[in-house]
Parts: sequence; structure tokens; C-alpha cells
Amino acid sequence: MKPQKTNKLFVVLAALSVEEVKDFVVFVNSPFFNSNKNVCKTVEYLKKIHPDFAVKSAEPEKVYSVLFPGKKFNEQILNNLYTELNKLLKRYFALKEFEGDYDLSKICYIKNLTKKKLVQQSLLEIKKGLGKIEEENYDTYRKQKVTTGLLLEQIGTIMYTSDHNRYLETEIKKTESFTYQYLLDLSLSAVNIHIYRQYFPTKLKNQLSDELWNSIDFNRLVKKLDALDTIDTADQYLYLKMILMGNAIFLGKNNFKDFLKLKEILKANYHKFVFDDKHKLWDMMIKILDYSVSKYYKDYNNEIHQINKFCIDNGALINEMQVRNGTFVLYENRVRNCFAYAIRVSDWEWAEAFVEKHSKYMSDEVRDNTYHYLIGQCKMQNNKFGEAMEHFSKVKLKDGVINIDIRNFYLKCLYELGYWEELLAAIDSFNHYLDYQDVPPDFADTDFKSLFKYLRILTKIKTEGAGIDSTLLNEVENTPGFLSKGWIILKIKEINNK
Repeated sequence: MKPQKTNKLFVVLAALSVEEVKDFVVFVNSPFFNSNKNVCKTVEYLKKIHPDFAVKSAEPEKVYSVLFPGKKFNEQILNNLYTELNKLLKRYFALKEFEGDYDLSKICYIKNLTKKKLVQQSLLEIKKGLGKIEEENYDTYRKQKVTTGLLLEQIGTIMYTSDHNRYLETEIKKTESFTYQYLLDLSLSAVNIHIYRQYFPTKLKNQLSDELWNSIDFNRLVKKLDALDTIDTADQYLYLKMILMGNAIFLGKNNFKDFLKLKEILKANYHKFVFDDKHKLWDMMIKILDYSVSKYYKDYNNEIHQINKFCIDNGALINEMQVRNGTFVLYENRVRNCFAYAIRVSDWEWAEAFVEKHSKYMSDEVRDNTYHYLIGQCKMQNNKFGEAMEHFSKVKLKDGVINIDIRNFYLKCLYELGYWEELLAAIDSFNHYLDYQDVPPDFADTDFKSLFKYLRILTKIKTEGAGIDSTLLNEVENTPGFLSKGWIILKIKEINNK
């Protein structure tokens, strides 16, 4: 019989780290969770062969012989043990998640106090919980979610006291909290759905939410939130107002003037928000610019870059406390996107400083590759072509697009350094690479064949000292757009001006 590679238990266990497996073994051996000694023996054995369950040691007959030496193989008994372990694994994950969620564990504790009719103790814990929310730097989303949960438990507790006025007051607060939470949830989801529908057309509809969303008078709602914000000095209403304004602009319900107004509100109040709120507001502004405003605003690249700079300078990217605690990881795409918009508007100095400062916060798997890929481009811009090539040579990626980018950068560096033989060899190698990669033919032909053609012509002019054909510049200018067309035109003009 073959090793059970597809065993559901094995699949999940293989995904656990060594430390997680050790924790799980302790969990299984706890009498509170498990009293079956054979289950304990099973997990102890599986720990020894973790994470490779495709070996002979994982074959059912082998496992059974270790657990029950001298006894005839019984597949059903072994399967029952695996089933029990699977159940325990689910409980282990649930407990780990529960232990890591202070808010949920607090609410569950209060719920059980209420069930035991310990009314005063329950109300005291609720009061403590609500106070903690106000004192600590909860993000708005989490604050609202926890508040709603605590209010729900308070309603249940008050029911035992027959305090009708207090019950009604709490019920109103709960409804307000539910409304706030729903508007926030719907706002954040509506934008994501809209974006995904642009790239992945589908016949699926969310008819009820769409109908409700389309019926909302955003301007009236925002005005109401303005009034609430003057009454309650907490910034939760301001946050929701900004999210709603952003959604209205994104979905085309408001215009560019409203975006400029929102930007001013953002800049004036950004310091009030905690890290997660800053991050969400930043993402919202970029989505508006990238997917909505870009359609009619020519300078949107610079606008995005300025928003990026502002939000990064004001704490949206790195939470120092999180960094110190070792829990913060900066996503590769975030770094690359900020870099891309910076170089689109030729802010190379900022781009290089940004990468130097922030790349260290990325995960180990992508840090070095991303750093060398981006810094190499900065070195090229500063005419340090040898240093650029050194950086590019250190990039070890399977990403086909980035590999194509780096090969393209290599060609330019070789040209600038006057390494003519190496350049011609690199062109041939690049051409061969495209033939064997999953690259659309029109992309390879249109974007690269012209580049290769004119690089060979320029190399011949440089090496043979021949004059440049007067028609060459006109030919390039009239060639349909191809990668690095502007760069080729610049190189031709440089030769002509000598």
C-alpha cells in the first residue's frame, strides 16, 4: 500500500511548522482535550516523520505496526485514530485563534457570566471593556466591531434586571453601532467588488446590496455625519464620513472637486488616526486615483505619488511598535508600487531613499530580490551602469515579467558601457529566451523585435565608425510604439549631435 500523501490529516500536519507540531502534541496529550492513549501514541509517531508523509514510514501498515506491535493490520482502527486527530487539530486551531483574540475571549467570558446570572459582574466587565476601547489605540473598524459585541452582551445582561429605560438606551446604541458597522463593511466591499468586476467580468450579481447602495444619498449622509462629529468629539464619525466620500467619488456619484475636498480633509486630520485606519484611508485614495480619477485627470500619476509621500511621511507604512515587536512585514507589492509611481514622475532621489529605508522590512523571501531589482534601476538613472549590472545579477526570480525587465536593463547598460560584443550576444540570448517563454507573440514582436533591430544598427554605427543614416530617426519615430522607443530616439540624437 502506498503512503497516504493525500490523507487530509497529513496535508494539514505537513503545513505546520516544527514548533506548531510540538504545541499540537502537547495539546493532544492534555487529558482535558483527549483521553485516548492510542491517539497520543499516533501523534507522537507522526511528529517523528513530519513534514514528509510520503515516506515509507507513513505507510498505513508501518504506522499500525508501530502503534500495535504484533497485531494484525486493521485499516479501520487506524482511520479512526486519524479521524480523532483531525478533530483535535481543528480544536487546536480554534483554541489558538481564540487565545489570540482578546476581544472575543472577553465577550465569551461576559456571555458566560450572564448565563450564570452574575449580573453585576457581567456589567462590570462590560464597563471595563468599553473603557479599554476608548483608552487603547484600536483602529476604527475593530473598535466598532468590539463595541457592538459588548453592547449585545449588555442588552442580554440588562434583561435580567428589568431596567426598561436602560435596556432601551442600550438597544438604541446597539442599533447605531450596527448601522455604523454595516456602512463601513459595505463601503469597503463595494470598492473591491467594483475593481474585480473590471478585470474579471462575471454574470454574478449582488442585487440586494447593489440596490441598497444605489439608493443611498451620500451627500445627505455625509452632512449628517458632519453634524454627529460636532456633537461627539470622537473621530469615528469623521473616519466613516471619509470612507463614504471616497466611495461616492470612486463609484462616480461625485466629481473631482469632491476628491480635492476629501484630500484636504485627509491632510488636515490624518494624524488623528491609528495605523490601520491610516492604511485603509491611504488605500482608498490610491484606488480613487488609479481606477476612477485617472480617466479624466492627466496628472494623476503625480497625484498618486504625492499621496504616497504624504501618507508614508505620516505613519501609514510602518508602525514602529509593530516593527519593534517583530510582527510587521512590508508587502513587496507596496514597495514596488510606491517606487513605480515615483519614477513615473522622475522623482528618483525619493525613490532610491524610499527603497533603502523600507526594503529591510520586507519578508526574507523577497527582500534581497526586490532591493536589487529596484536599486539597480536607480543606479542606471545615475549613470552608474556597472553598479546597476551588479545589482541585477543578484536578482534570482522566477517572475517572467521581472526577468524580462532585467534583460532589457542589461542591454541598455551594456550599450552605455560600450561592451559591443557582449551586447550583441545578450540580444541573441534575449531573443532566444522570448522564443521559449510564455510571452504573447505580439508583445515579443512589437515591443522587443524593434528594440533588438535598432540596437544592432546603433552597435554597428558605434563599432564601424559609420555615419548615421539620415532616415533612421524618422523611421524610428514612425515605428508603432515599442519598448524603449524614447530611449532609442535619445541615443540616435546623441550620435547626431557629436
